[in-house]
Amino acid sequence: MDDQTPASTHITLRLLERFAADDAADGLRPLAEYVADFPRHAELVATEHAAWLAARAAHRGATKAQNAGADTLGPYRIERALGRGGQGIVYQALDTRLGRRVALKVLDAPTWGESGTGPPRVLAREVEALARLDDPRIAGVLEAGTEDGRAYLTTRLVDGPSLGQLLAAWREEGGPPLDERLALGLALAEALAAAHARGVVHRDVKPANVLVEETPGGLRPVLIDFGLARAVDAAGPRHTLTGDQLGTPRYMAPERLVGGGHDDPRADVWALGVLLHELVTYRAPFEGQTFETVARRIERDAPPRLADGRGGSTRFARKRD
Repeated sequence: MDDQTPASTHITLRLLERFAADDAADGLRPLAEYVADFPRHAELVATEHAAWLAARAAHRGATKAQNAGADTLGPYRIERALGRGGQGIVYQALDTRLGRRVALKVLDAPTWGESGTGPPRVLAREVEALARLDDPRIAGVLEAGTEDGRAYLTTRLVDGPSLGQLLAAWREEGGPPLDERLALGLALAEALAAAHARGVVHRDVKPANVLVEETPGGLRPVLIDFGLARAVDAAGPRHTLTGDQLGTPRYMAPERLVGGGHDDPRADVWALGVLLHELVTYRAPFEGQTFETVARRIERDAPPRLADGRGGSTRFARKRD
């Protein structure tokens, strides 16, 4: 709850009390029900709901590991939780067949419903998207399947923090020179261009979905979590998943805020522009405490001039003159 206003802190506490009571009774309710109870705090509700689910899953995983010696999923031995991605928890795991470490994404059961055909359809969308892509700046898929009723896929394990973590640290401590930050943005733009050239739209471009690894040539961004991605020329019906519509508002194009533009590559370009603004100034062009506030600013306000920002943006503006 760092950097929250007193009002948002109060809402968070009320949410946590509600989550605890519901979990102890009949279990956590669907996200949409909590959003309906706190309509002015949809983004905060979504964040806290995801965090609660992740913490509960991690606790259960730790308990199971203590009782059984190690948690496994098929040939994969789960070592630790890395975080939450679109529709699932991501773990560091060891592939016991090959002796290599991978990122193991285990889908939430509510994501794909109770139908026996659910998991393969959800997995097929992400696997289809990743299988089209062969770029070192995109975490490619290694394997996908189901085991003991749990759907999963594995990708290359990227050894590095997320761009979101780096930006948070850079805001407090100062970051690398502007040219290096812009080089990260350029590499990310090239990765997105490669995806778009293959007909794949990511649909959830944001700092949390960019990992940064060290290479002999310097820092390299790696785009991850294609859980919301879609191949724009894919045949067959569109599968809309729980949480698809939420996205992350500060990175959503105006068309997406009103329910359109999901499969348009230009929505990714908009999100990339927001991310580039953050790389230059350390802040998003449109910010607010609630989904509604951010959406209103995106729809109505002009973005701030880069020369008015922080973190070397004035120097950048002068270089362009």
